[in-house]
Amino acid sequence: MADVEIDPRAGEDVVRVEGYHEPDQHDETYKGLACHTYAGLHERVGELMRTALEPGARVLDVAAGSGALSLRLSDLCFDMTACDYVGEAFQLEGVVPFQRVNLNHEFAAELDGAYDGVTAVEIIEHLENPRHFVRQCSKLLRPGGRLLITTPNIESVRSLETFLRKGTFTLFNDASYEQSGHITPVGQWQLCKILSENGFTDVRLSGFSAPRRRRLSVNGMRRALVGLLSRHRRGRVREDILVVEARQAASGPAAASSPSAS
Repeated sequence: MADVEIDPRAGEDVVRVEGYHEPDQHDETYKGLACHTYAGLHERVGELMRTALEPGARVLDVAAGSGALSLRLSDLCFDMTACDYVGEAFQLEGVVPFQRVNLNHEFAAELDGAYDGVTAVEIIEHLENPRHFVRQCSKLLRPGGRLLITTPNIESVRSLETFLRKGTFTLFNDASYEQSGHITPVGQWQLCKILSENGFTDVRLSGFSAPRRRRLSVNGMRRALVGLLSRHRRGRVREDILVVEARQAASGPAAASSPSAS
């Protein structure tokens, strides 16, 4: 696979099967705005964007929700625009420009590109076609612009253990489908392929784990199988949330290297 970097912490040859107390996704706020994701994830995104882009860069927050991440990035001196399908939830009218869009449609045509950065935090799993979504993000970025995507990591140790027990990945079951709209699990290999096919290079994978973890002892065949799967995927990200950073090729999609199997 072309130009893919794995966070060194993801390559530790350690197998743990862990249970989690799920955090309430509404219990973290930023200046009164609900974050609707694991505590600390928005802060991590802010740190990554501050490292990737200069102050004053134009950034589009896709699926902005209440506007918590948009406001955080605005406070980091980025020139923010936000978009989402449900405009009623956005609470930064007059502070951050907002555009209502359907992310399953040709939303790039409705927004004023080109942006220096696009953030898509915990949204790709809600959409019908991840390739279409990445293609639209590519159209919104200037050459050399940065894309940051997060999504539940179906290749985490926790998710693999869930798959062995139930035949479904963590956060991708009937309840998640019907109540949370998690309809599209996307693996690391697949997402890297999609990015490469759409003109992205310098792909970097890292992970983010849910807080309030507690270990559970899991013995016998299940532990052995999880260990075997994890070792087979040595070097893959194993935390709960997959964080993907990528750069739009300087000359557009045609400049990207051809993807190869990881």
